[in-house]
Amino acid sequence: KPIIIRIPLGSLTGVDKELLSVAKIVDGKLVFQGGFVDGNTIVESRDAFSSYVVVENKVSFNDLAKVQSWAGRQIEVVAAKGAIEGKKAGVFAPSDNVTRAEFAKMLIKALDLDNVKATESFSDVQASDWFAQYVAAASQNGIINGRTDTEFAPNATITRAEMATMIARALKAKRNLQDVADVDGALEGFSDAAQIHSTLKAGVAFAADKGLIIGNNGKFLPNDNATRAEAAVILYRTINFK
Repeated sequence: KPIIIRIPLGSLTGVDKELLSVAKIVDGKLVFQGGFVDGNTIVESRDAFSSYVVVENKVSFNDLAKVQSWAGRQIEVVAAKGAIEGKKAGVFAPSDNVTRAEFAKMLIKALDLDNVKATESFSDVQASDWFAQYVAAASQNGIINGRTDTEFAPNATITRAEMATMIARALKAKRNLQDVADVDGALEGFSDAAQIHSTLKAGVAFAADKGLIIGNNGKFLPNDNATRAEAAVILYRTINFK
């Protein structure tokens, strides 16, 4: 099982602590793993011993103008942790939809739930796929189910209700939290609550009750596809959930 490492930090004067990330040194390159600052240390769960360094990881994108006011900082921080990446250098593509495989990776990395020994048995996920280890970790933690008993549908876009449910399950697995006692009560502020699939209502209620995902003009829009900017904001809230 993964272990928790605590790395002592030097002087943090002039350092943006939210951008600090544990980085694994792989073939001379840095692979960012995340971690959170606790006092004068950074804490991170790792599933393998290796060489690590702590870096103030400043990631910038040149296409955030339209979302800067409500998602700019969140994208910067989540990218610094290695939980979300640009489509290419300097390009984040904030309005692009998020696939189920992409969000599985984002969530596993953001919440520090990597486990290279996790396994899955979906017929449409091959061991060589870039997302296989993240789908396996998410499946093992009960965070995500397949679209059917045998298929994961990695390239299908993820809906807002599915994203909320995955966030809820991940936090409950990480923090040993419980579902909201009054699901209907937590959803009563959304005029379209009836459109939320019955299997996703508990997750949406949890995410809404904890302020992790909010509606728009009194609607939750559960079946709308989630964008990359929305995903970054929700991951930021989840990382900082107390």
